[in-house]
Amino acid sequence: VSLLVTAAALTVTAQNQSRLYGQANPALTVSYSGFVNGETASVLQTPAATTTPAVVASLPGSYPITVSGASAANYAVTHVSGTLTVTADGPAVTGPANVTVVATSNATFSVTATGTAPLGYQWFFSGTNALAGATNASLTVTNAQPGDAGGYSVVVTNVAGSVTSVVASLTVLVPPGVTTQPANQTVNALTDAGFTVVAAGTLPLAYRWEKDGVPVDASVAAILRPMWPLL
Repeated sequence: VSLLVTAAALTVTAQNQSRLYGQANPALTVSYSGFVNGETASVLQTPAATTTPAVVASLPGSYPITVSGASAANYAVTHVSGTLTVTADGPAVTGPANVTVVATSNATFSVTATGTAPLGYQWFFSGTNALAGATNASLTVTNAQPGDAGGYSVVVTNVAGSVTSVVASLTVLVPPGVTTQPANQTVNALTDAGFTVVAAGTLPLAYRWEKDGVPVDASVAAILRPMWPLL
C-alpha cells in the first residue's frame, strides 16, 4: 500500500490599489489563500515580490500589479496579478466676475480653480481669441481702451480634462469730452442766439450750460436756444 501526498495549493494574490495622479504608489500588498494546518506566510521560503510599471508621473489609468517569487515547502504556489488604478479629479472653476473701469485704467479678472494639480490656464477674448501669455489664474488688461471691451473667459485644464469658465464682460467707460466747442455769436438785441457743442464719451451724456460760470436754467440739451440774448 502506498500513500501519495501532494503539495497543497496556495494562491498568492496582489491586492488591488488606487491613488491620485502625482502621488507615490501605495504599498503593494498580497493576500494568501490555501494555507493548511494553521500555517501562515511565515512558512514561505521566499516571500512574494510585487511590482508595477506605474510611476508618480503615470497618467490616470489602470496598471498591472505583478506578484511573483513566493515559494514554500509542501505548497504549489499560484500567483495572481492585481491592478493599480491612478485617478485624477477633473478641474472645476468659479468666476470670473464682470468688470467696469474708466478708460486707461487696468482691469483684472480672476478665477478660483480646483482639481488635481498641475492646473493649466488659457484666457480668451470674445470666445475664440486666445490671449498670448495669459496662462495664470488672473488676467490683467492694462491701459484698458474701448476696443478691449467685450467678453473674457478662461479654460482650465489638467490630466483629467478641461473646463471653460463663464464669460465675464469688460465695460470700459470713456470720460466725456467736447469735440466741437461752441462758437462765439453776435446778434441783434431781442433775437435768439444759438450755441451748439459736439461731445463724445460713454452714453448717456448730460449737459449743463453756464453763463459766466453760473448754470443756465433748464439747459440739459446739446443745443442752447434761450429766449433772451446772453449779454
